[in-house]
Amino acid sequence: MWPSTLTPILLRPPLTLAVMLLAAVGCTGSAMLPQKTPSGTAKTARKTPSAGKPLHVKTESSGAAFDETDQEAARELLRRRVDDLVVEERFATATAWVYRFPDVAIDTLRTSLSEPAADDPALNLIASAYDSQCSGPARGGGWSDILRKRLQAPARYESYAASRRELLDQLRQGRPGEAALIPLPAAARSLEPQLRIDAAQLVATAHLLDGNNDAAIASLNEALEAAQRHCPQHAAELGLMLSDAHRRSEQYDTATQTWQQAVLAAAESLHQEIPHCDPNFWERASYLRPVDQRWPQAVEMRLAAAGGFPPAAAGQADPTDAALWASLGLWRLERDEPQPALANLKRAESMMPEGQPRATLRLAQAQALYRMDQFPAATALLVELSRSEQPQVAAPARALLGGMKLQAGDVHVGRRLLTESLKSDLAWSGRGQAEADLGLALLIAGEEEEGLRRLHEAQQRFEAEGDRESLAQSLFNESEYFKATERSKKAAEPSERMLALERSGAVLR
Repeated sequence: MWPSTLTPILLRPPLTLAVMLLAAVGCTGSAMLPQKTPSGTAKTARKTPSAGKPLHVKTESSGAAFDETDQEAARELLRRRVDDLVVEERFATATAWVYRFPDVAIDTLRTSLSEPAADDPALNLIASAYDSQCSGPARGGGWSDILRKRLQAPARYESYAASRRELLDQLRQGRPGEAALIPLPAAARSLEPQLRIDAAQLVATAHLLDGNNDAAIASLNEALEAAQRHCPQHAAELGLMLSDAHRRSEQYDTATQTWQQAVLAAAESLHQEIPHCDPNFWERASYLRPVDQRWPQAVEMRLAAAGGFPPAAAGQADPTDAALWASLGLWRLERDEPQPALANLKRAESMMPEGQPRATLRLAQAQALYRMDQFPAATALLVELSRSEQPQVAAPARALLGGMKLQAGDVHVGRRLLTESLKSDLAWSGRGQAEADLGLALLIAGEEEEGLRRLHEAQQRFEAEGDRESLAQSLFNESEYFKATERSKKAAEPSERMLALERSGAVLR
């Protein structure tokens, strides 16, 4: 079964029942189509900049460069999205959203160290989510503690914040040598491990930009040693930087060994309790992979599982690149980054044999095309897939196409396609979402009894599968239906269930 590919979206009620329900189609989970969210809703408009790469030294053949491209926009997008959800007390959905952006979350937290201490509910939630995903309760402390302590005793952190701002200003002005001399590590010496790691990483960045590879290696080794004890996922990122520093120093064997250790650590985090899926890390890992170096076997197995197909038998060609780009495409769809998702998915498809994995990738490509407003291309692809002799391909293709038709206002055709997709008892990823969308189609058509029955069956499926994110969305849709038909008492029960799920703050899905 393939991983989820779409972000669940909660919408405020538009003016009419039909518009409200059409807007809700496909909102319940991963297999259905994304919506064009009206302005002013909790979801940020689709044309806003997508969350990008965290601040890092760009490793092109021409040398190092200080790369801040789109970082401020990425951080602002995450904080605004989380803030909207926190205001509406949708804490669990906000936490799930942060889980999709571990790279932007850590960049946001590190950047906050240069800002005045403030009681920021959105930043507090980002810290809590990042700690649970990347550190875990067994390690204690974490970014939540840092934010709390900074608020209680801001003077203790003033020297560090000032030095950090000064170092970044020097880098932005193209003076890495001067930046490397700023005593940021000394200012962090008595502070939490996360700040000591941050200081060493920033100083290493300055050394790399200044061409002082040996000093960069020393700083990165210091940061990596602390990260391995306190922030394992951050250690993988530091390992890539260290590998590149060794490569620049022509220490190729050490660079290869360090690269292997970094990708092995990152691969382990793909299958932890809360998976750490960072497409930007894996793109850089692929770029920095030593020439003629095969991915480690454990990485092959983890990425193959994440990509949805078994690793190759001994002696066969390395399948990991196909699995890698397939996974990146799916993760980017979850992050609402359709354009790079489409490129990743096409690249993966070109590496894979004919069969279900390729067809499933094409289903995901159709979703990306739809998000990019390329409706004819998405429709043509889904029509072709809906004619497949493999029911596990044809059924979800019809469901996706049905969702498109519903959102376009063609209720009759959309309902027919959704009904056809659910005729057999075949289990396929996204069946629950199709059932929920058929329920909404029936409500649009005025068939309330059957529509609510379908909606409740979908909710039972979500609950049985532990998919509380889709369950919360479906309960929201049901509540909005009753509100739109002026039955506030009936709206109360699903609304209260939805809010109970959200306020628990528990991990959704």
